[in-house]
Amino acid sequence: MPSDALELGPDPSRAEAEGAAADDDDDDDGDNEPGVALRAADSDGNDTGDEAERAATAPAAATAAAAAAPAPAARARAAAAAPRRARSGGSGGRAQPAPQHRGKYERTVKKASGHDAKQDRYNRPSARSNRVKSAIQIGRPGLRVGNRDEFHLKGDYAYRYMITSGRKAEVVDKIWDADLQRGNSKQGGRLALNPSAVRKLMISGVEVECIMSWSGGQSAAWIAIKDLRGASVGAIRAASKRAEKMRPKSTSQQDRDNAVEMKFRAIDDPIGSADLLDEKRYIVPGQKSKGGNAVGDYLGKSVMRREREGRAGRAAGESKRIEAASGGKPVDLENRKRATFNVTMNLPHDRTPPVAIDVAHPGDSFFVPKDKKKFRREISLYRRTKTSSKVRQTWAFGFLGRDEGARKVADEKRRGWVPLRVLA
Repeated sequence: MPSDALELGPDPSRAEAEGAAADDDDDDDGDNEPGVALRAADSDGNDTGDEAERAATAPAAATAAAAAAPAPAARARAAAAAPRRARSGGSGGRAQPAPQHRGKYERTVKKASGHDAKQDRYNRPSARSNRVKSAIQIGRPGLRVGNRDEFHLKGDYAYRYMITSGRKAEVVDKIWDADLQRGNSKQGGRLALNPSAVRKLMISGVEVECIMSWSGGQSAAWIAIKDLRGASVGAIRAASKRAEKMRPKSTSQQDRDNAVEMKFRAIDDPIGSADLLDEKRYIVPGQKSKGGNAVGDYLGKSVMRREREGRAGRAAGESKRIEAASGGKPVDLENRKRATFNVTMNLPHDRTPPVAIDVAHPGDSFFVPKDKKKFRREISLYRRTKTSSKVRQTWAFGFLGRDEGARKVADEKRRGWVPLRVLA
């Protein structure tokens, strides 16, 4: 169903004045050059140039420009005759930004600020980043188990999963213990757990107790608790239960029944995937590094599936059960990449980023309740190191779908937030 059926225009509760057509700059830095938010920039998000050279040549250039400049009357005649730069909508003025950066997905307000979305039962204030006191801890709102955020595998590799409907799930990737980061080492990617509920999933007819995991460049997916090394099964279950206070509450049955079914976009849809402008923006203020917390991390992604060529390896226990149910051989992951969208438990607040508690495929259903004041909220998008911004991006709260006979219905157990632009 097209998103227009949901009337996803600006939220009437938003008090800040619209300014997208007048100013698309991110922060309150006094830069009024047209199109500043869309122009090419260096990797720091700032314009490049040799300041010393410009300072040295400025006087001479100014003198030459004054001599060559036409008289005021001639300038006025030239301005009247010059054609105006056409908007994408056909009216006069400067070109509008791409659709994903305006309208119901994104807007620019007149005054920069460090805006945070409202916190309540759907966006819990208890979702906060963990403090870091050791090399096996990570400063994110992850699932900390016995003072540990970093985990490893009880084997050379383990499979991870995505839910297709209800409890049914499928193998979507494989992670290798040798690829995982250890302590202060800069090699490999971290394997951490997210504060999801524990789910008993059915994969190839095998029941597997799983929790949401995050693995460096391979993003988020479900993993078998018994395949993890670093904490006992009981400790992980207990930590997940304590983390319930961080997860969003459900809506009323009426809100779910009346929710509008939308679909996650194709991974190559330009509205639902990152572009050049997204690569320069972050969802938390004061971002220091160029890695992590980028806008594109929460849009549609094509994630690499890693293999270690020439080595079969030993599967972790639960992964070995999956192989046994699949003919006793390693699961064949046909493509080297997988397409995925994160469904997060929270919206960014101060420097606490959103964290995934579920994942979706392109084309999966997502049911968005109709009350815009409750279930659609704006976050700020920041340039790197900036702590204020004029840019607001809209996110939607809803439910992933499950099969009920021949139709899809909202799955109350699978709920969270996504950027509105990933839905169609």
